[in-house]
Amino acid sequence: TKPTLLWLRQVTLPVIHNRQVIGYLQIAMPMARDREFLSRYLLLLILTVLIALGAISCAGWFLGGLAMQPILQSYEQLQRFTANASHELRAPLAAILSNAQVGLIAPIDKGASKHLRLEKIAEVAKSMNTLIGNLLLLARRTGDL
Repeated sequence: TKPTLLWLRQVTLPVIHNRQVIGYLQIAMPMARDREFLSRYLLLLILTVLIALGAISCAGWFLGGLAMQPILQSYEQLQRFTANASHELRAPLAAILSNAQVGLIAPIDKGASKHLRLEKIAEVAKSMNTLIGNLLLLARRTGDL
Protein backbone atom coordinates (compact mmCIF):
# COMPACT_ATOMS: atom_id res chain seq x y z
CA THR A 1 0.00 0.00 0.00
CA LYS A 2 1.03 3.54 -0.62
CA PRO A 3 1.94 5.48 2.52
CA THR A 4 -0.09 8.66 3.02
CA LEU A 5 1.83 11.86 3.30
CA LEU A 6 0.83 13.91 6.32
CA TRP A 7 1.25 17.66 5.96
CA LEU A 8 2.11 19.41 9.21
CA ARG A 9 2.63 22.98 10.27
CA GLN A 10 5.48 22.98 12.74
CA VAL A 11 6.80 25.71 15.01
CA THR A 12 10.00 25.37 17.01
CA LEU A 13 10.63 27.81 19.85
CA PRO A 14 13.63 27.95 22.17
CA VAL A 15 12.94 27.58 25.89
CA ILE A 16 15.07 30.09 27.80
CA HIS A 17 15.67 30.06 31.53
CA ASN A 18 18.08 32.54 33.16
CA ARG A 19 19.23 33.68 29.74
CA GLN A 20 20.19 30.17 28.76
CA VAL A 21 18.55 27.92 26.25
CA ILE A 22 17.49 24.86 28.17
CA GLY A 23 15.61 23.20 25.36
CA TYR A 24 13.23 23.63 22.49
CA LEU A 25 9.48 23.44 22.31
CA GLN A 26 8.10 21.97 19.11
CA ILE A 27 4.44 22.22 18.25
CA ALA A 28 2.98 20.55 15.17
CA MET A 29 -0.51 20.80 13.79
CA PRO A 30 -1.95 18.77 10.89
CA MET A 31 -2.79 20.84 7.80
CA ALA A 32 -5.40 18.50 6.30
CA ARG A 33 -8.26 20.99 6.83
CA ASP A 34 -6.17 23.88 5.50
CA ARG A 35 -5.14 21.92 2.41
CA GLU A 36 -8.76 20.96 1.79
CA PHE A 37 -9.79 24.61 2.11
CA LEU A 38 -6.97 25.69 -0.21
CA SER A 39 -7.97 23.10 -2.85
CA ARG A 40 -11.57 24.34 -2.79
CA TYR A 41 -10.37 27.92 -2.93
CA LEU A 42 -8.12 27.09 -5.88
CA LEU A 43 -11.03 25.48 -7.72
CA LEU A 44 -13.22 28.50 -6.98
CA LEU A 45 -10.45 30.82 -8.16
CA ILE A 46 -10.00 28.91 -11.44
CA LEU A 47 -13.74 28.93 -12.13
CA THR A 48 -13.98 32.64 -11.31
CA VAL A 49 -11.11 33.47 -13.67
CA LEU A 50 -12.69 31.41 -16.48
CA ILE A 51 -16.07 33.08 -15.98
CA ALA A 52 -14.43 36.52 -15.87
CA LEU A 53 -12.50 35.80 -19.09
CA GLY A 54 -15.72 34.67 -20.77
CA ALA A 55 -17.55 37.82 -19.63
CA ILE A 56 -14.67 40.04 -20.75
CA SER A 57 -14.58 38.30 -24.15
CA CYS A 58 -18.32 38.77 -24.65
CA ALA A 59 -18.11 42.42 -23.59
CA GLY A 60 -15.16 42.97 -25.93
CA TRP A 61 -17.04 41.37 -28.82
CA PHE A 62 -20.09 43.54 -28.15
CA LEU A 63 -18.10 46.76 -27.71
CA GLY A 64 -16.02 45.98 -30.80
CA GLY A 65 -19.24 45.69 -32.79
CA LEU A 66 -20.42 49.04 -31.42
CA ALA A 67 -17.10 50.64 -32.30
CA MET A 68 -17.32 49.30 -35.86
CA GLN A 69 -20.77 50.82 -36.53
CA PRO A 70 -19.46 54.31 -37.47
CA ILE A 71 -16.85 52.74 -39.74
CA LEU A 72 -19.47 50.60 -41.48
CA GLN A 73 -21.74 53.65 -41.89
CA SER A 74 -18.85 55.64 -43.39
CA TYR A 75 -18.10 52.80 -45.79
CA GLU A 76 -21.75 52.64 -46.88
CA GLN A 77 -21.82 56.42 -47.36
CA LEU A 78 -18.69 56.18 -49.50
CA GLN A 79 -20.31 53.49 -51.63
CA ARG A 80 -23.47 55.59 -52.05
CA PHE A 81 -21.37 58.67 -52.88
CA THR A 82 -19.38 56.90 -55.57
CA ALA A 83 -22.57 55.49 -57.10
CA ASN A 84 -24.25 58.92 -57.07
CA ALA A 85 -21.13 60.72 -58.25
CA SER A 86 -20.74 58.26 -61.06
CA HIS A 87 -24.25 58.96 -62.30
CA GLU A 88 -24.23 62.72 -61.62
CA LEU A 89 -20.87 63.32 -63.28
CA ARG A 90 -21.10 60.94 -66.20
CA ALA A 91 -24.66 61.76 -67.33
CA PRO A 92 -23.95 65.42 -68.28
CA LEU A 93 -20.65 64.45 -69.86
CA ALA A 94 -22.38 61.81 -71.95
CA ALA A 95 -24.93 64.41 -73.10
CA ILE A 96 -22.17 66.88 -74.03
CA LEU A 97 -20.17 64.22 -75.83
CA SER A 98 -23.15 62.85 -77.76
CA ASN A 99 -24.27 66.34 -78.83
CA ALA A 100 -20.74 67.19 -79.94
CA GLN A 101 -20.50 63.95 -81.91
CA VAL A 102 -23.90 64.55 -83.53
CA GLY A 103 -22.68 68.01 -84.52
CA LEU A 104 -19.55 66.46 -86.00
CA ILE A 105 -21.61 64.04 -88.11
CA ALA A 106 -23.49 66.90 -89.75
CA PRO A 107 -22.06 68.00 -93.09
CA ILE A 108 -19.44 70.70 -92.91
CA ASP A 109 -20.80 73.99 -94.11
CA LYS A 110 -19.34 77.45 -94.17
CA GLY A 111 -18.13 77.42 -90.54
CA ALA A 112 -15.12 75.13 -90.34
CA SER A 113 -14.33 76.75 -86.98
CA LYS A 114 -17.62 75.32 -85.71
CA HIS A 115 -16.37 71.86 -86.63
CA LEU A 116 -13.06 72.47 -84.82
CA ARG A 117 -14.93 73.67 -81.71
CA LEU A 118 -17.09 70.57 -81.70
CA GLU A 119 -14.00 68.37 -82.04
CA LYS A 120 -12.41 70.22 -79.10
CA ILE A 121 -15.61 69.79 -77.02
CA ALA A 122 -15.69 66.07 -77.81
CA GLU A 123 -11.99 65.69 -76.98
CA VAL A 124 -12.34 67.54 -73.64
CA ALA A 125 -15.49 65.58 -72.77
CA LYS A 126 -13.68 62.28 -73.43
CA SER A 127 -10.71 63.31 -71.29
CA MET A 128 -13.06 64.47 -68.50
CA ASN A 129 -14.91 61.15 -68.74
CA THR A 130 -11.59 59.30 -68.35
CA LEU A 131 -10.58 61.54 -65.45
CA ILE A 132 -13.91 60.98 -63.67
CA GLY A 133 -13.63 57.24 -64.27
CA ASN A 134 -10.14 57.21 -62.74
CA LEU A 135 -11.24 59.29 -59.77
CA LEU A 136 -14.20 57.00 -59.07
CA LEU A 137 -11.98 53.94 -59.43
CA LEU A 138 -9.55 55.48 -56.95
CA ALA A 139 -12.40 56.26 -54.53
CA ARG A 140 -13.68 52.70 -54.76
CA ARG A 141 -10.19 51.21 -54.32
CA THR A 142 -9.57 53.42 -51.30
CA GLY A 143 -12.91 52.29 -49.87
CA ASP A 144 -11.98 48.61 -50.33
CA LEU A 145 -8.84 48.93 -48.22
